[in-house]
Amino acid sequence: MAFNPVPAQLTVHVRWPTHPDDAEFTLDSVVAGLGMSDMDCDINSLVIPASTPSHRVLTPPLELLPNSWVPWDTSLSESRRFHLVFLDRQLYADTVELANTIQATMDWVPTACAEWSHTYIELTLLNHAEMVELQELSFEAFQQSWLPLPETDLDYYFSSYARLGIHEDMLKDEVRTGSYMEAIDSSQVDVDGGKQPRISC
Repeated sequence: MAFNPVPAQLTVHVRWPTHPDDAEFTLDSVVAGLGMSDMDCDINSLVIPASTPSHRVLTPPLELLPNSWVPWDTSLSESRRFHLVFLDRQLYADTVELANTIQATMDWVPTACAEWSHTYIELTLLNHAEMVELQELSFEAFQQSWLPLPETDLDYYFSSYARLGIHEDMLKDEVRTGSYMEAIDSSQVDVDGGKQPRISC
């Protein structure tokens, strides 16, 4: 029996009705159609959902993937191409097998429906090197998020400004420096023995 290797990427064509009375179709709808509806929150550690402009076929590289991430309840759109990046080889293989049984097409448009849209879902499996790189990037991002801030005079305050996203021109405003110092002092929280600015979500 011939062995058919699993492709590293598979494109699934999706069509859905767009009449105002029709239900909204989201990435969750796609996940359900691909047999992953029973995974609940576990899917977040195994699949990364992303979105790019419709003309971009290739899945974003790892360093750009966080910028393309979208939540699972994102509405499907004809102007966007969606990407499901798999971190688990077995889950990817099972999903590709299911997609192939439906000819890589998910069609929710009733026969008599005249109002519909379509888009493409790219199923992509990270290779081993990309898996390792992703783990390193995640660990580095985790480390950077907890780096202790310097506790010395203006260096401390200026680094805090950068983390809080205050415009560079404000840093040059010596008149306001005192009030900014006081504001940041009052919004610090203790984190593992160090000080961190309190930043709201």
